[in-house]
Amino acid sequence: MWKTFGIIAGVLVLGFLFLVFWGSGDYNKDADLITARTKQILQQFKDNKIDEAYQDADPEFIKTARKEDLLQLPAAFPILSQYAEMRVDGMTHDEKTAEVKGTLINAEKKEAKFVLNLSKNSGSWKLYSLDINSQEATPTDKDAGKTDTKAKITKVTVGDGFDSDGITVAQEKIPATTSALYVSVVTDQTADIMMTNVKLVHVATNDSIDESMPIYKTTTGAQFTTRFKFTKPTNNWPMGKNKVVVTLANGATKEVSYEVK
Repeated sequence: MWKTFGIIAGVLVLGFLFLVFWGSGDYNKDADLITARTKQILQQFKDNKIDEAYQDADPEFIKTARKEDLLQLPAAFPILSQYAEMRVDGMTHDEKTAEVKGTLINAEKKEAKFVLNLSKNSGSWKLYSLDINSQEATPTDKDAGKTDTKAKITKVTVGDGFDSDGITVAQEKIPATTSALYVSVVTDQTADIMMTNVKLVHVATNDSIDESMPIYKTTTGAQFTTRFKFTKPTNNWPMGKNKVVVTLANGATKEVSYEVK
């Protein structure tokens, strides 16, 4: 009896170890694919093949961002077309989504941090969002790593749509069943925008939804716009008075009220 039990136990242990190693193999394989896809997307921006990057992006990204917006990125962040080296600093992913944090380094050893989000669609990893830190400081710069305390929030709008410039059209009253809300944050400069946090707060209960990953960025003249997307909760948007609270890394904040009916 004990011999039989020992054999069964041994088989179970071996089976468990097989599953662990098999699962870790899949995880590592996905990590390799995500890294390769990240390099490919960034290379498309570097080679000015932005049309290709846009056409092969996630359908949700294509629905919420214009190709013209992507075309502006290399001008807003020159290091995109000038980097000599790309380094992956960290990665998190599951079966459907991935976030890659890394650094772009140009020939002069100036650096810019990036966060690239991917989603798995039809078996392929596709671009969902790209965030570039505009502060391209060298590691030896005296002020490297410091945030610019002068960045200010000039405008915040919330609504279910956006205009031809990519800025959310403000709505004071929003239906509770609206499928998605967009919040646009306009600042007077690009600094700190990577650290922007946007929160939707229900005034009566103080319940909130946070979002720190933008789906869209554009520069128009001296203003910089970042748009965030919030998907409708299962039980719809909370009725009554609500507010948007925006906070930059330097502590600058702005609130805008709206009502759900």
